[in-house]
Amino acid sequence: LSIGSFPFVASAAMVSFCFFNVLYGYFNRKEIKRWKFTYFFPIWGILVIYIACLFYSPNISYGLKYVSRSLIFVVVPFVFWYRGGINLNTYLKTTKFFIIGVTLTCVISLLISSFNYLGSQNLEEFTYYQLADTIHLHPTYLSLFILAALILLHRHKKERMLFKLLVVVVSVLMLLLLQSRVAFIGLGLVVVYSFISSKSMNYKRGILFFSTLIISLGFLSNDLKNRFNEIISYNPSIDALGTFSENGINQRGWLWNSAFKQIKKEPIFGYGLGAQRNLFQWQVEKMMIEDEFDNELYIAAKKLSENNLHNQYLQIIYECGYLGLFLFLGLLFFLGIILLKRKKHPEMLVLVVVSLFLITENLLARQMGIYFFGFMAATFLSVSEEIE
Repeated sequence: LSIGSFPFVASAAMVSFCFFNVLYGYFNRKEIKRWKFTYFFPIWGILVIYIACLFYSPNISYGLKYVSRSLIFVVVPFVFWYRGGINLNTYLKTTKFFIIGVTLTCVISLLISSFNYLGSQNLEEFTYYQLADTIHLHPTYLSLFILAALILLHRHKKERMLFKLLVVVVSVLMLLLLQSRVAFIGLGLVVVYSFISSKSMNYKRGILFFSTLIISLGFLSNDLKNRFNEIISYNPSIDALGTFSENGINQRGWLWNSAFKQIKKEPIFGYGLGAQRNLFQWQVEKMMIEDEFDNELYIAAKKLSENNLHNQYLQIIYECGYLGLFLFLGLLFFLGIILLKRKKHPEMLVLVVVSLFLITENLLARQMGIYFFGFMAATFLSVSEEIE
């Protein structure tokens, strides 16, 4: 609940988490055997990249906001390091609380949307932004939290079947209603992993039946079908902006295309941390004036250029250059190698799904994304004994 909640609530929860874990480490310091803090480099190394790009940023104030939010990449690993990691029992309890929290979030969203529907008689209360906004969440981020909960459910083999069934049904229902295309692809990966990792043939048949049912329901839904049709009808030209054919795919395509044009001028080091916040818009406006855009197109492009690039990899290239992207991918790869070596396959799948979401969202620029990634990655690395 706190990871994706209002910024103040999430920050207060994170401060409380850090405080009590430091207390634990302090009172048990004689018994704790700590490994090197550099073990967490795949996480806090992201902050190093951000700080390096801050030195040549034209937007220092916003760059500092980036850095302040990203301090969590150092704080949470430090807390886990100070307390000597966590044992298997604590890890399972932690992930179970996360699963329960995400499921409870979904139930609350559905209940509030049901109440809103009684007043408006509008079924859109149960879809996409309307559904997620009831608890101040973005549908894509909520979809990511749900997928992570579904994946981590594989760690709880001893839980009652009724609990697992409840989590799966509520999670899949929410994913269908939230209509995130990238989440639907992620759900496919979860289904494939569940099928491969299962040793029971009856369980595999159940997975096949359930996944077939999910796909059928998904594509019978006009809303979800229309959102996938947006991919087919993608229009890379700027002409789609400010018209009825404008959609999330066209908007992202235009943003990415415009960003690549600007990146050509500073490909190695980028424009500096936080530069995209105002420099991107300024260069877009300059281009629009030179090309003499009509008024409607000008307004649409100007408004859209105020957004982030909705692609974490591209955002890093724009602000930190291809060198920054190379280092960032190296950190993700290193984190994945550690998880694979320790046979943390569900955790590795969470990392794969996060990497998939980075294609469509600027995940590590918003608090709910930074908190999620920082907390999850540090937790995965902090288990002091083998999980499997």
